Parts: sequence; C-alpha cells; structure tokens
Amino acid sequence: MVIPLLSYSFSTQNQRVDGYEVPGDEQPRIYTTQYLLSELELDELIKAAYRQIFNEQQLLLSNRQICLESQLRFGQITVREFVRGLLLSDSFRRRNYEPNNNYRFVQMCIQRVWGREVYDNREKLAWSIVLATKGLQGFVDALLSSEEYLKNFGDDTVPYQRRRILPLQIQGDLPFARMPRYGADYRYKLEELGYFSHQAGEYWGYSRENKIQAILRSIFQNFEIERRAVELPQPTGFQISLLHPRRLAKGHSTTVTVQIYLPNQRADVFMRIEALRQRSIPELVENYSYSSSLIPGMTVIIKLFSPAINFSDEVLKELQGEYVNRITFTVEPDKECALGRQEAVLSIRDSETNKEYESIPFSFIVDDFAFDHVSKPTLSLVSSGVTGIGSLALFTLTFLQKVDATLGIPVGTVTTALALLCGFRTTFLYQNPVKTEGK
Repeated sequence: MVIPLLSYSFSTQNQRVDGYEVPGDEQPRIYTTQYLLSELELDELIKAAYRQIFNEQQLLLSNRQICLESQLRFGQITVREFVRGLLLSDSFRRRNYEPNNNYRFVQMCIQRVWGREVYDNREKLAWSIVLATKGLQGFVDALLSSEEYLKNFGDDTVPYQRRRILPLQIQGDLPFARMPRYGADYRYKLEELGYFSHQAGEYWGYSRENKIQAILRSIFQNFEIERRAVELPQPTGFQISLLHPRRLAKGHSTTVTVQIYLPNQRADVFMRIEALRQRSIPELVENYSYSSSLIPGMTVIIKLFSPAINFSDEVLKELQGEYVNRITFTVEPDKECALGRQEAVLSIRDSETNKEYESIPFSFIVDDFAFDHVSKPTLSLVSSGVTGIGSLALFTLTFLQKVDATLGIPVGTVTTALALLCGFRTTFLYQNPVKTEGK
C-alpha cells in the first residue's frame, strides 16, 4: 500500500507572487534548451546545472557525469532527465545523501530542485516519508514529476532560486549555496574520528611555556589528518586517449587512433603522440579521459559514430594490461557532409550485455580541399582572378595592335602615352580633392 503525501499548508514566500520587474543583472539568468544553442551556450547550461545541484563547493572533476553530458549534447535526453541523472549519481549520493538525515536532505533537494525554501517542518516530514518509503530514486522522481517543477521549469530549463531579490528591497534572500552540505550531527561524527582535534580548547590547559609547542603540534597533526582525508586514490582502471586530426577533407581518408592503457603507461602514449605530430599530423588533437570503469580482462566493443562522417566498422577487443591497447579507425567525410564543425562520439560498451561504459564526444572541422590544404572555393577564386587578368592583358595587346595597324603609331609610343596619361590623372586627383556643395 502506497502512503499518500502528507498534506501541509503553504506559507508566504516571494516565489508564490508573480513578479513584474524588468529583468536585469540582479535577476537570475535562465538556462534553457527551448532554442537552438551553440556549443559554448550548451557548455554554460551544463555548468549551471552542476552549480545548481552540487553547489559551488562541490564543482569537482570527480563529480562530472560524462555520459549524461554526451547524451544531452546529442539531444538524447532533456534537461529534466539530465538533472535526474545528477541527483541519482554516485557522487551526489556520497556527498549529500549519506552525510545527512532525511529531514535535512529533503530541505536541500527542495532548495536545489524546486528553487525555493521549505514552507515548514510539516513539509519536511511529508517528503521525508516519501524518501523513507520509496527510496532515493522514488523521491527524486516525485520531485521532478511534480506540478510545481513542471510549471516553473518544465523539461528544458535548469532549476534556479526563484525570486531571491525583489525590487525596492535593501536585501534579498540568502543564496541556498550558503547551506553546508552536512549538519551538526555529521560534524560530531567527524570530531570523534579526530578531524577537528586542532580546536583551541584542547591545548589551553598547558603551561605557558608549552603553549607554543602544543599549538604547533596540534596544527601539524591536523594537517596530517586533513591531508590523509583529501588524498584521492590513484586510478586503477584504464585511461583512454583518443587521437584524431583537427580537420578532415572531403574525398580524403585519414585515421583515428584509440589508446586504452594503464596509468603507468602514460609516458609511452605521450611519446607516440609527439612522434605523430612531428612526423605526419601536426594538427593532431587528443581527447583524454583520466579514468574509466574499464579493467584488464574485459571484452568490449569500440565504435566511432557520427551522422555525417563515415568510420570503419566497430572493433571487438579484449583489454590487456601488459601493453597499450591501440585500435585504429579509418575516417572519411560523407559526400553530402556539410562544411564546418561536425560532432562525433567514441562509444565503448560491453560485448555481452551491450552496457555502455564510456562515451567521449569530440569534433572535426570538415573542409573541401582541392589539393594540399587548398580548398575548392579558394581555388575557384584564384582561377577567376587569373582568368580576368589574362583577359585584360589580351585585350590591351589586341587594342595596341589595332592602333599600330590603323594609325601607324608604334606600340611602344602608345603604351608610353597611356602610362603618362594615367600618371597625370592620378596626380591630379591627389592634388585636387573633390569639393562638395556648401564648402
């Protein structure tokens, strides 16, 4: 039996009143995909989503969800589904859900997802029951499927703090980002583990002579504890390097190299990249993944895909840890491929379950070269210019020959006269500027 949502009363908040103020710098910037976005604008939208869900204090590289970003860029998911993926990610669970009790976690999610503060403790209790009965996924689905979320943000808009600043008010509401990611109860647990042993009350009982030594000892002990706390584990899985040329030419094929290797093999991979750049591909670009979920012994399918570019067939590969796993693909733009930037994606999935492990987006710039980096439009302009100059020269020679045959004046004399006439005319124009009326 599903427990219905506990009823709660609404309190007076700014967001419940329609605003008629003129948008300005004080109003929140709205990020939406209702209109066609450029690559830079889409990057800003993704950053805004991370900033809203994780807050400024948690904008870490380890919190990035590369697969979700790739799906959003290619239009496979909406902004609402992207926000759902961030809320259900392992990073959000570890950094926000696990350190808090249900009441505080509900308050944080309402702030970040609905863009407002909770009405009262009864609302906290109501949604805490949903979290306890349906779990984290059911709670997140309930928030994102609610009438309040769909009415204010819909499928295409990144959530934001609604009506934080009002006109003619000296001070607005405080940003939700000021709320710490864990409360006092979790801090007490950290104190029991020794994270805050540097507090002053622990060493003021020492004699005057030993105060300085006690302070220094406590500082160094705390530094060692904090250093151990923030040390990140070294990656044990494979790293991925995708090497491709910056530009492609229609009608010409080239290669793209995928290298999957362990962290201690990075030097060999870097030497190969530099050798390729110096030898044949100076505009070589590397898309680099620091860590992945791949481990030695896996059998995966590696595929490159783009709607406007042709790649060679996908490759079935068993990953080895003794050496660098290198896979080379042939790439050639399609005949109907439009010129300019074209997006592509590297996909690595399990050979049996078809589960996607990695999805790395990258891009090419497609040109239409005639030969040796000379594009066909440029060659056409040069050819037209040369043809025009040749036609003018031929016309001039023919005219001089007619003058010589008709009037008996030598070609050299006519050429000299024309040159003097052009010279005098140019001098006259520079020495006597054109006068306008009224001056």
